[in-house]
Amino acid sequence: MGTLQPGVRDLIARYVAELGRLGVTPTRVVVFGSQARGTAGPLSDIDLLIVSPAFETLPPPERPRLLARANRTLLAPIQALWTTPAALDRADSASFLRTVIAEGLEFPLAG
Repeated sequence: MGTLQPGVRDLIARYVAELGRLGVTPTRVVVFGSQARGTAGPLSDIDLLIVSPAFETLPPPERPRLLARANRTLLAPIQALWTTPAALDRADSASFLRTVIAEGLEFPLAG
């Protein structure tokens, strides 16, 4: 398991802050993929799983749009996926979500 570079940590923190400004307060943020494995190169993206109960009340088409909107001002190479705490609780042990949680790095949230 890798450790995040300071620039990557800063981008994620700014992205999470922008999500909050848009009304989505994550309960968990998990970094996965090459950033979590420590194999990221200079052109690697930042794969994130955003877990928030706010996604339960948003219409399904709005969920990915909101994630993209949070990156508008950053223009960072962030590829974010969403889920709710309830969906994560129901996820099968062999599911993609469980793999992300098991192999990813938990990003520390303020508060």
